[in-house]
Amino acid sequence: MAKKIKIVIYIIVVIFSVFLIAKAIKQESGANPEILDKVVILDEAKVLPENEGKLVLVSGKLKASEVFKDNTFGIELDTFRVNKIVEMYQYKAGNDEVGYEWKDKVEKKTITSGSGGIYRNPEKSMSSINKCDKAYLGEFTVSEKLTQRINDNEKVELPEIEGFKRKGEYLTNSKWGPSVGDIRIKMSYVNLEKLGDISILAKQVGDGFDEYKLDTGAYAFNVYQTKISNKEELAKALEQDSKNMAGGMIFIIIVLIIIGIILFRTNIKNLIDKIKNKTSKWKENGFMKNKTKYLVVILLMLVSFLLIGATNVNAATTAEVNNYSDLTDKMSDNVTDVVKLTSDITLREDSDTTFSLEMSKTLDFNGFTLIVPEHCRFKLIYRNSLDLKFINSDSSKRAKLNLLSNTGYTPIYNEITQAEHNVNFEMDGIDVEYIKDLESFWQTVGDYRFNNVVFKNLKVTGFYEIVDTRAYKTTKFSNVTKESKNGPSQTFLIKSSTLTVDDVIDADSVIVYHDREGTKIANRADKLDTINAYWGPITVKKKEVQTITATTEAELINAANQINNSKDTIIKLGGNIKLTAPLEFYVLGNVTLDLIGNTLDLTEHSLIFNYGYKDVNNYNFRSNLTIKDSGFGNSGKIIGKGFDGRVRISTIDMPEELKNLPKTYGFTIDGGTYAVTGTNSWDEYIFDVFSDSEPKEQNITLNVNVKKGIFEVGKVDGEIFYFPSSDNNNMKANFNFETLMVKGLGVKLGSNILGEKRIDEVVPTDTKIYYTTDTNQVIELEDKATIVRNVRTSTNAIYPQYIKLAKETGLSVDNVTLPNVTFGYTVVPEATINITNIGADELKITNVTVSDTDKFEINISSQPTIGIGATNTDFKVKAKTGLNAGNHTGTITVTDENGKTYTATVTLKVEPKQLTGLGISGLDSTWVYGTTKTPTATGVDDLGADGYEIIYSKKDSSGNYANIGNKLPILVGEYKATLSVKNPNYTASGASVDFEITPITTEVKVKSHDDTFTYDGTEHTKNAYDVLWANNASPRTDKKLPNGDLVTAEITGKVRDVKDTDLENNTIGKITITNADNVDVTNCYNNIQKSAGKLTVNPITTTIVVTAGSETKVYDGTELTKNTCTYTDGVLLSGDMLEATITGSQKFVGSSKNTVSNVKVMRNGEDITSNYTMGTHVNGVLEVTSAEQPLVIADQYVRVNGSITKDYLEQSVTGNVGNIDFTIKSGTALTYNSTNEEYVAGATAGDVVMTVTAAKMDLGGDNTPEWKETTKDFTVHVVNKTDVNISGLSNNETFTYDGNPKMPTGTISVNAGTVNVSDLEVKYQGTGTTSYNSATAPTNTGTYTVTYKVPDTNTNYTGTFSVAFTIKKAQLDKVTIVKDTFEYTGDEIVPQDSNFDLNKMNFSGDIKATNVGNYSITVSLKDKDNYEWKDGTTTDLVLNWSITQATPDYTVPIGLTSVKGKVLSDVVLPTGFTWNAPATVLTAGTNTYKATFTPVDTTNYKTIMDIDIEVDVKNIFDVITSVPGGNGTITPSKIGVIEGSKVKITFTPNTGYMVDKVLVNGIEKTATGNEIEITVDEEKTVEVSYKKIPFTITVEEVTGATVDPDGTVTVSYGDNKDFTITANTGYKLVKVLVNDVEKTLDGNTLKLKNITSNMKIKVVVEKIEYKVIEGAEQTYTITEDTEARFRIDADYSLFNNKVYVDNVLVDSSNYTSKSGSTIIVLNKDYVDTLAVGEHTLKVAFTDGGEAETTFTIARKAEDNNNNEDNNENNNENNTPSKPENKEEMKDKDNGSNPKTGDNIILYVAMASISIIGLGAIIIVSKKNKKN
Repeated sequence: MAKKIKIVIYIIVVIFSVFLIAKAIKQESGANPEILDKVVILDEAKVLPENEGKLVLVSGKLKASEVFKDNTFGIELDTFRVNKIVEMYQYKAGNDEVGYEWKDKVEKKTITSGSGGIYRNPEKSMSSINKCDKAYLGEFTVSEKLTQRINDNEKVELPEIEGFKRKGEYLTNSKWGPSVGDIRIKMSYVNLEKLGDISILAKQVGDGFDEYKLDTGAYAFNVYQTKISNKEELAKALEQDSKNMAGGMIFIIIVLIIIGIILFRTNIKNLIDKIKNKTSKWKENGFMKNKTKYLVVILLMLVSFLLIGATNVNAATTAEVNNYSDLTDKMSDNVTDVVKLTSDITLREDSDTTFSLEMSKTLDFNGFTLIVPEHCRFKLIYRNSLDLKFINSDSSKRAKLNLLSNTGYTPIYNEITQAEHNVNFEMDGIDVEYIKDLESFWQTVGDYRFNNVVFKNLKVTGFYEIVDTRAYKTTKFSNVTKESKNGPSQTFLIKSSTLTVDDVIDADSVIVYHDREGTKIANRADKLDTINAYWGPITVKKKEVQTITATTEAELINAANQINNSKDTIIKLGGNIKLTAPLEFYVLGNVTLDLIGNTLDLTEHSLIFNYGYKDVNNYNFRSNLTIKDSGFGNSGKIIGKGFDGRVRISTIDMPEELKNLPKTYGFTIDGGTYAVTGTNSWDEYIFDVFSDSEPKEQNITLNVNVKKGIFEVGKVDGEIFYFPSSDNNNMKANFNFETLMVKGLGVKLGSNILGEKRIDEVVPTDTKIYYTTDTNQVIELEDKATIVRNVRTSTNAIYPQYIKLAKETGLSVDNVTLPNVTFGYTVVPEATINITNIGADELKITNVTVSDTDKFEINISSQPTIGIGATNTDFKVKAKTGLNAGNHTGTITVTDENGKTYTATVTLKVEPKQLTGLGISGLDSTWVYGTTKTPTATGVDDLGADGYEIIYSKKDSSGNYANIGNKLPILVGEYKATLSVKNPNYTASGASVDFEITPITTEVKVKSHDDTFTYDGTEHTKNAYDVLWANNASPRTDKKLPNGDLVTAEITGKVRDVKDTDLENNTIGKITITNADNVDVTNCYNNIQKSAGKLTVNPITTTIVVTAGSETKVYDGTELTKNTCTYTDGVLLSGDMLEATITGSQKFVGSSKNTVSNVKVMRNGEDITSNYTMGTHVNGVLEVTSAEQPLVIADQYVRVNGSITKDYLEQSVTGNVGNIDFTIKSGTALTYNSTNEEYVAGATAGDVVMTVTAAKMDLGGDNTPEWKETTKDFTVHVVNKTDVNISGLSNNETFTYDGNPKMPTGTISVNAGTVNVSDLEVKYQGTGTTSYNSATAPTNTGTYTVTYKVPDTNTNYTGTFSVAFTIKKAQLDKVTIVKDTFEYTGDEIVPQDSNFDLNKMNFSGDIKATNVGNYSITVSLKDKDNYEWKDGTTTDLVLNWSITQATPDYTVPIGLTSVKGKVLSDVVLPTGFTWNAPATVLTAGTNTYKATFTPVDTTNYKTIMDIDIEVDVKNIFDVITSVPGGNGTITPSKIGVIEGSKVKITFTPNTGYMVDKVLVNGIEKTATGNEIEITVDEEKTVEVSYKKIPFTITVEEVTGATVDPDGTVTVSYGDNKDFTITANTGYKLVKVLVNDVEKTLDGNTLKLKNITSNMKIKVVVEKIEYKVIEGAEQTYTITEDTEARFRIDADYSLFNNKVYVDNVLVDSSNYTSKSGSTIIVLNKDYVDTLAVGEHTLKVAFTDGGEAETTFTIARKAEDNNNNEDNNENNNENNTPSKPENKEEMKDKDNGSNPKTGDNIILYVAMASISIIGLGAIIIVSKKNKKN
């Protein structure tokens, strides 16, 4: 029988094991969709109240709560986990001799070897650290429970310190090999910088995380060591978790099977032998020999196949590749599912790369790059229906497809070979880069297209567009960026004139792009070919969600104004709001209005929702509005009154081109109550839907979904929705009503479009409809083909009328919040569970349970039936006692008769218990730095050693205290020590002590040293100093102060030049004082002095002499100068430059000095002359000599008998300076006529040589001529020629400059038949460009003559003709500024001008400016010689303009308060405001005072004066406290409190006392704990009286003893109390417990002394019972046994001759008794008389104790069945008369039931091999049946 029981146990255990594993795997796999559905992914790690209790996914970088410091090694680690291992080499016990080992603690102090030797391990301090603290992720606190899951330890490279050297990964003080007592150290930590981003998936609880229980029963609580930004990435992570879990469980099962076979091999062998015996008949018949072995093998193979199959279900085949060849092979085979890159790969460079695909493939870039080379393409041929994916599984690296192809074709070639091939493509996480901005990235050749193309999480650089419109049937983009490669260029997602934004992105995304007008967000109806990002990228990204809470009407209006197409908007009501005017919302994108249990009262003002369009830049024709109520019990409401007090769904007018575009809008109602009161003719509906004219022209489809809600209409024949008349072209509507109730007389769901639909078109099939009648009957609508408008309630006002929609079956369970309790509570809180039947039939509750049964319980087990719409309140849920402080949550599960379950939550808040009497001792109010203090916490006995800590905070410059940790500060400052309660079950008013550490006032002087140098061009320093203490002249040794603090100074003095020499120029910079821990304690000394030494630089002694240059020239009318010099070589250092001023000039003939002055040496612009010694400098000489005049005159021609005037000749001479005269040198053809001053020719032709003489010129006035007298010969030719008349031009004409040449008007003519006009010489002369002389007509302004002359070379004629003309300047309008005064805007301002001509004018100066100021622009004429202003001037114009100060934005502060008697400066104003009269004393009341607002930017903004600001000035009343009876204190003793404020009074009773009464102004008040808070509206007195704390001593009821006194006894603090305890007969006193602690009695008296708490006395007694230790349950066989012998473990002296058999006293003659414990032997004669069967033996003793057992009388059985089965039965059903020996009894006992301490793995292993046992049992069973 025992074997069968074992087999049954095996089967049960294995089934249970399989069940648990299957359940775990099911939970894990089933949890993933639920996680993805429920998770809230946070963009930032911010704690948002709306996410409390929700499953959140938060990503970011961890920050440690504090920096870990190790002063031994001088390291600081920014980490939350450090593992420092310090080990000692020590002895360890061995089998024979001692061994050695490294351990982090001494396991055994003394070790004895097998040979008797004694070895002692030394005692050494080994402070290993295994520290795992909390960390921070943004605003979240990450507990150790999560941080310990991060496995990313990094070794710390510890620096070698004295006595320790590096060996391997350790630092050790072992010199050679390790010796006992040697120490080694290593350290590792989590490197936050390398850790990077992590992600946490958990429930948000406050600012922390906890496990999130899913509906599957699994828990979501994990850390991922990567950044997870979206649900796709999360899904991948969860899938990997599931795979890891399944693989781990399969591995465990295999290991357990192996272990089970090993551990139970004997049992298995015995079982196999048994099976062999049972199957002997099969063997004899030759049927499957060795069947048992085969069976075992088959079963094991079956298990193996199942395990292997389990690991390969749906397993994808993955191949890793790192070269082109493998990539091509795996992508083109028909086996591999996933091809994964393990390095960058370049495709074939000599020809195109082609992948021929016949099955679905995933190309995993795995963070690497695939390169398409320059002259090749990447071809993909699709020969079957399949899915192709390009993915990147390594989220830590960006994968890339780099397209260098430059073939003239698109680098990616796609070809789908058959029309029936259904091919999909997806690209996720791979960036694409192409060298050109041409072609489409993804396109196809041929006639066949992709079914669907998806691009996600990538960036495409280059190309003209991402997808060709001919390449797909549908395409989608998500988180995609497209930009140009080579600067501004046209770029599109898809250049399609048919696709809209709405066609290619999901509802939660937007397209942002940059065109010439700036950054834009595309409207969802925009065609894709209009989205051309010429100036920047196109980005598809997730739409942001803005959540706005509104508590007032103004805030709600503001929230409505913030709705725009770029974001989805959630508006939450933070309180009840009443409208005072109509309110309009624009529904753009997804807009949600959440009532959260509040009421929005429209009164008589409309709430209008305009769908889809706001303006030309803001429209979205896929917009959705949701009105919901997420508050408790769906108590939120929208109520209104009359025609205007309703909700209107509408839209506004829009451009004609937008009106005809299809528009699909959504309107969802999810909870809440909606009511319109009023009985006028237009008051009969709640929602007015598109009833105005605009929507009827706009091609609208509205999808209405009412999930749940209550609707109330005040007017008879009302309805929920009013729609306009049906217009199938411009207005369509679809409806879905789930659970709702419409209340009202004659009410219906709606009319028009809604009214004409059938019920089954608007109501789900599993929903029933009920409505009321005149007789108050509730009728179920049977015919769901009924028209909606025909389903209406009665108009009988006697009864409430309604239409109700409900599911056929269903319950609603309200969440339950239990009343708050305080830790240690004794009265458990409970609350009713409201269960409502929201279905269509009455429904029976079969069970109500609650999870977390250690926290909650349900107190009833009835099975009530709930009618339709009824609420059951039979069930109550209550908390259990002993719960810790905090929020506790459980799940209530209600099961109905159909087995359907419904859940709700029960929550309980356990408040921490208030403690009093906490304090800190050992800290003075002030002490000097360096003084030792030991703080001690008092009153913390209840908290435990780890339940509190003293936290220190330091006061900053603004008066605030900042936490600095739990280590007593040593540095100077003002501090606060606060006793902090860490035990979460307790709270206490902050016990704190303020103290100040003051600096040492003794003088600390740092004195730097002196030194002297010679200038050498380099910087010199003397970095040496002494430290002096307390005016002592002797320097401190090692620069350490008497307390060991080290003084370190930065000696900053440095000199280079002589001028740097100065007293105290060896300056001292920063002085730092550090303590022994290298902590900066400089501010702990307030008398630190500096005494700087002197650094001297002497000049170079070698002298420098400068010599000026000399020069000579012939006079030329210019000054002669020579600005060069030379100086002594070899003195100046490299980089030093000598400068000298050489002054001297000589213009006229003569000589003068070239003087040397201002000699100096410069270096990089700095005068460093003092670094050198200067000698006497030498001047040079400048000399000018006389010059010849450069006379020039051409030969002249004179007609015979003609003449040439001297004046004419003078005009023909150039180059003369002095006066000129002419003489005839040779020839007779001319004679001089002095009267006419002309030379006259005779009748004979000939040549005359003449000389022109220029007189010398003394220009310098020193009788030394600059120009010598100079002569020049020339020839006058006397010829025989005729004079001709030249004429035809106007004289003295005036022209205006226009940039063109000017000449006199007219036509030149000469005597006919003489000279051709074209042969005349033309010369223009004048003042145009100083001196104009040219054959070309002049252009520039000036006075000119033009002369026409017969050339002298003409042998027959002569003649000249001259006229004068003038070119005057052109005149221009003066330039002006259109507007010369501007107000500051913050933007750049450019004033507008008029009359400015860029070709003729220049401008300079302030042509643009931003800040306030006066500015000027100068306008000048480019050509002042030819242009002038219209007023005749050419002066530059100065145009003045200015920017004036703007008025700043500021808000007048409100709500300012103060108290009477203070001054106005005590009232703190916002930044920028100051009081005009800050010394004004404040008087009570609401007063107005003047203030000034000064902006931060006073340059550009005005300062606003005399702003009126109200201050509410309160009175101050005294609160005086007292303790008339003593026994405690009260704080504060006296305090002034502002009128209307609250003040907290704290009572601190002495030890053993408690608050008795509190009187406020003589009236008794109730204190909360040891505090009371009072509102001060007058003078107050507070008195407190104390009494001793009463305690109760409760004596637990006990059977077997008496306690005097018993029950409950009341005592006072410090009392003593005695209790007398006596054991009853038959019982003995075991122990007495007081508050579960055993106490010693004084005799039989329990003495309790100095009672300070409630006590519980528990008396433990035992009934005196003895055991039969030999002969128990024996079998006595008649005729075979001679006696029945029993041994009892009682003292024989207590035996009183009372032996009972079957409760009958046995005569003493029928037994014998003796000692040896107590031995009773029943005589044979007596025993043989007893009937066969079981009997009882009882032996009594004098102390009331008894021993009892059974024994069996049997007759000897006949041995007539020797087969194995009977033996087996006998073994199972018969007990041997006595065991063979004690060991056998022990073995039998051990083989029974498992005991505490058995290794559980044995039972798990038993479960695993039980499958084999189960198969064996089946074979045996079949064999028995056949027999």
